[in-house]
Amino acid sequence: MNHQSILDSFCSQLAALQNNIATRPEDPGMPTEKDITMQVRLMSCIDKMSKVMARLAKEAAKREEETSATEHPEPPVYQVAATQSHPPLPAETLQDCRYILDLYKNISDYEQIQVRGKKVDTMWLMYNVLQSCRPAGERRYIADQYVFHRAVNKDALRQEVAAYLQEAKAA
Repeated sequence: MNHQSILDSFCSQLAALQNNIATRPEDPGMPTEKDITMQVRLMSCIDKMSKVMARLAKEAAKREEETSATEHPEPPVYQVAATQSHPPLPAETLQDCRYILDLYKNISDYEQIQVRGKKVDTMWLMYNVLQSCRPAGERRYIADQYVFHRAVNKDALRQEVAAYLQEAKAA
């Protein structure tokens, strides 16, 4: 039985009780103390059920909104205007951090790592390290870690790192 059918049942019971009170031969329209108690209980149940249904409808709408917001795919990896040709960290730092490419499967979004005394986002670092491995004309560094998270598809980045590592092992 769903919430609406329960609510309808309470309303039907209340209407039947009121009809019964109205059609009594002795004192028509006058409820007994037992009738009043039953009416109060039914009206309380109707009120509570209405509130529950309103809350559930609101939660369902919120879930629907969240679902529709996540159905839009993230933009492709390099569709970002904030790219630059020079690295956001010194080249030797990026060289020292190449080990991070081997960890790509274990890196989660917004995880941070200490690099030369500065905390940086590991996915952002991995992206920029990968860029340093590319030929000079194909490098697209992203200096801003926040822009990176809005602009880069993390799954596509992981796939690209895996492909790079496979190529490197084959060579």
